[in-house]
Amino acid sequence: MKKFLAILMALALVLSLAACGEKAAPTTESTTEATTESTTESTSEETSESTEEPAATINEEVASYLGTVENNVYVNEAAGFSFTPAEGWTLLDMEQVQQLNTIDLTSIVDAADLKDALGTAQITPLYAGNDDGDIFNATMSVLSEEEATMTEEELIESLIPQLEQAYASAGYTVENIEAGKVLVGDVEKACINQTMTVNDVTVYQTQIYFLFDGICYAVTYSSQNADTINSAFMMFALAA
Repeated sequence: MKKFLAILMALALVLSLAACGEKAAPTTESTTEATTESTTESTSEETSESTEEPAATINEEVASYLGTVENNVYVNEAAGFSFTPAEGWTLLDMEQVQQLNTIDLTSIVDAADLKDALGTAQITPLYAGNDDGDIFNATMSVLSEEEATMTEEELIESLIPQLEQAYASAGYTVENIEAGKVLVGDVEKACINQTMTVNDVTVYQTQIYFLFDGICYAVTYSSQNADTINSAFMMFALAA
């Protein structure tokens, strides 16, 4: 199980390199700011360890893009889908999801700021897994100007060559990667199906996409069992 999870983390990194849109390289200024913030934080901790501040919350407008988790159900009204984990699945709440992201979600002030943040890094608003090691995760990235004019099917066709190149560069053995269809709730949706072998472990992945306001939501299911794909996507429901 640990080996499979390590492989999924590596795959997530490769997927981020072939994601929608273009990511800006970190600048010297941002590096300096990060160093300054780190120094300031450590100094503050030393001088005011006993001072506790109220927990920061995610901006309401930003939350509408990220989605919410209530009563163990993830809902993203902006992208138009929800996820209800089946028995045996664990869905992370938004506080736990925050720990998966390199960006402090509470520091994003509005939708424009969110898109700026997505220009430098992906954001994961949804993560769920089960005892078998199967995982669902959603990542957000900003679309390029060209991608923003594409349908989901056109976007998929453009991404497949990028994924093939990224996997080859990472040394993964790709057995299959192709466009397909998967039943999401009660709606048939375009997807990318891929099978690859990483460190002698075969991984099956199906990825679907939701496009909203210049943002791409890529929802990926990863498993060692190809027979679970169709039933897994029944945990999703699409907005009418």
